[in-house]
Amino acid sequence: MTNSILFDLGNTLVQYFEIEEFPEILRKALTRVRDYLGEEEPLKVSPDEMWTKAKLEDYENEDYSVRPLEDRLERIFELSPATPPATSQQTHHPQPEATHRNQT
Repeated sequence: MTNSILFDLGNTLVQYFEIEEFPEILRKALTRVRDYLGEEEPLKVSPDEMWTKAKLEDYENEDYSVRPLEDRLERIFELSPATPPATSQQTHHPQPEATHRNQT
């Protein structure tokens, strides 16, 4: 096995975006996920509802703990949870201790 270290020296490997670009990037990404999920069966959530739910998910926990993407996508697209309800996160709105990002 070969060990290696990869460095990104000033946007040479990754192009970062400005904060004002994020809403459009998120909208495109969510639309593509919605299109993909809708190939199997029609989704219950409209594009407007999808965007509203995505905005509700746009926050960081105060302790910066990870909020699994799978759980967030289940809430945004109103999908059946992959885990039993007793063990899955059931909150559909940010917790009061959450720190919200600027939503545009």
